[in-house]
Amino acid sequence: MAAWTWNQWGDAQVDYGGEVYTAWRLSEGAVLYRDVAYFTGPLSPYLNALVLSFGGGIFGLQLFHLLLAASSAALIHALLGRIGGKWSAAAGTAVFLLLFCFARFEFLGNSNYIAPYSHETAHALPLCLAGLLLLERWRESRRSSTLVCAGLALGAVLLTKLEYTLALGAAAVFFLAAARAGRADWLRFSAGALGVVGLAFGLLLSALPADEALRGVLGASNYVFDSSITDNPFYRGVRGTDYPRENLQLMGTIAAAQLAALGLLMLLARRVRLPALLLFCLGASAYWLVPLQAPAWLQLARPWPLYALLAAALWGWRAWRRPELALQAAFALFALAMLAKMLLYARLQMYGFALALPATLLVVCALCDWIPRWRMSDTATAARVRAAGLGLFAALALGHLRIQAQYLSAPQVAVGEGRDRLQCDTMRGPVLESVRRELAAKLRPGERLAVLPEGVMLNYWLRAETPARYINYMPPELSMFGEERMVAQLRAARPEAIVLLHKPTAEYGVPWFGKDYGRVFSAWIEAEYRPGTLHGEPPLRAGTRFGAGVLWRKDLVR
Repeated sequence: MAAWTWNQWGDAQVDYGGEVYTAWRLSEGAVLYRDVAYFTGPLSPYLNALVLSFGGGIFGLQLFHLLLAASSAALIHALLGRIGGKWSAAAGTAVFLLLFCFARFEFLGNSNYIAPYSHETAHALPLCLAGLLLLERWRESRRSSTLVCAGLALGAVLLTKLEYTLALGAAAVFFLAAARAGRADWLRFSAGALGVVGLAFGLLLSALPADEALRGVLGASNYVFDSSITDNPFYRGVRGTDYPRENLQLMGTIAAAQLAALGLLMLLARRVRLPALLLFCLGASAYWLVPLQAPAWLQLARPWPLYALLAAALWGWRAWRRPELALQAAFALFALAMLAKMLLYARLQMYGFALALPATLLVVCALCDWIPRWRMSDTATAARVRAAGLGLFAALALGHLRIQAQYLSAPQVAVGEGRDRLQCDTMRGPVLESVRRELAAKLRPGERLAVLPEGVMLNYWLRAETPARYINYMPPELSMFGEERMVAQLRAARPEAIVLLHKPTAEYGVPWFGKDYGRVFSAWIEAEYRPGTLHGEPPLRAGTRFGAGVLWRKDLVR
């Protein structure tokens, strides 16, 4: 999978550039939150900054995340081996590598664990898996140091993304309750978690006021109740709450079809002594027999919340009576909580590479071990049922891999140089490379560049600081930080150059920067800057393809 997708990770314009630029600035001595605006926890930016300090550039970051992905695969194998068995461990690890680790089920290449849109996803996953395994080891040994280490894992996750924090926190609380933890055990676990957070707060406090340091360790939880963000059309679409009735109906329809197909194959497996391999092929043949177009394959994970809820309820009820089953229940609860952000529209693409992974592993465990063991008369029947279920899942995997193959086979062009080179589509790549070359020739050392509304990867390629602490000027950032405050910083800094990059934003309910939102920016730019070179088509206009406009401050001659 690494060879097949090699150097097609990340995106040259959207999201990924912010992760790389932030890490570069921190490696140069900048302070997070003070010099670079950031709205999640501090762990990932500083960890990436440490990696960049060794001089490997983007390629070095990607190699580091390959190592993290290998660690996640090993942890998945260990975890599923405990909650399922050897079949679950092998199949779940393969599913992670085939459908999630290197995923490319959409136009952008930043929904994977090698170059994700948010590096917190790649860092939080192994921490969560390790935390669950440490809890299980504590249950078996009752060693205090193991429980403290589990708390340390949760504390580190608290410094990444909110969804991982809530999911692991809920799973850990249930696990400790089901495992009959005593008061001292709760205190040790809490001390480990709070110790990491306290250490991070203290380090930030050395460079920031107390309120800013606290906001830093709280990360995205600062914006949980900000309706201008949570009620934005984009995030309602992610959750599926934009069309709740239709999404619920589709979820139920797909679940009924999947369960009917599985039930039919299970009936064949139990009543007709067909070879297991033949039953696997019958299940996998759904890929060829069911007339689904490519986009329809991306809808098949919609019932995952139903399955995760069922697993959490069943295992939770059993684990409360039998503590040795606490890990199964905790992982099911973790998977269910991870789906909260896309509850009515679960899928493997987009945010699904992170949010739907645990629920997908639950489905694999159910097909490989839980269902085959349920009232099966003998091991041969269980093997046939397992083969039938895995065959159906293979059909789903083949449908997704076909879509990935289509995206990977599209023509690409290189942008950037050396270890910072990225592959980009032929629509945006030539324009970005042309802009990069012009600015590399004209922008003098120490001069600053603002790219609006999104495209800070150009700053990283040119090693040019942004004039303000903000790195993106998209609708969510304007809601979080305030447009007037952002414009005021830019006006005071007076950057030498501005690049306007084409970026439709209709999914946020405001199609164009400078017209539907960011109009204060537009007025300031028109007053202070003169147009320079146009690359591609005019940017930020309806009906045009990708383009970029370079503008220079009016008192400069370039």
